Amino acid sequence: TGDVTNWRNIPEASEMGLTDIAPITLLSYPQGNDLRSHFAEIYLKSAQLSDVARVFSTSDTLTALLEENPAAITYALASQVPPTARILPTSGEENFSTDIYVIAITPNEPLGPIRSLLLCLQDAP
Repeated sequence: TGDVTNWRNIPEASEMGLTDIAPITLLSYPQGNDLRSHFAEIYLKSAQLSDVARVFSTSDTLTALLEENPAAITYALASQVPPTARILPTSGEENFSTDIYVIAITPNEPLGPIRSLLLCLQDAP
């Protein structure tokens, strides 16, 4: 939400060895994106994400933004996390699921972009 603006205010960051005293740059999917909506619903209890977040919509854009902003934080599918990124565990919420199930029923074998999307969804954690 943008309430915390510096890594020194995050105890879990120092526990993971992140000792940089740097401002936090927020990265987010664009407004209206399903993943952004689900993130806000599950983790922010439907509060709004900060308007100062830098926006990305592809894993390539996410990788570039993380290279430009090494003190950034974001949420993403595990399949989209760049290999150089550090993953911080969430804490404080024990009894909720972040699984989002998708069912697809098609009259024929899916082809083209629809097939690619369905295959991607099968592999996404």
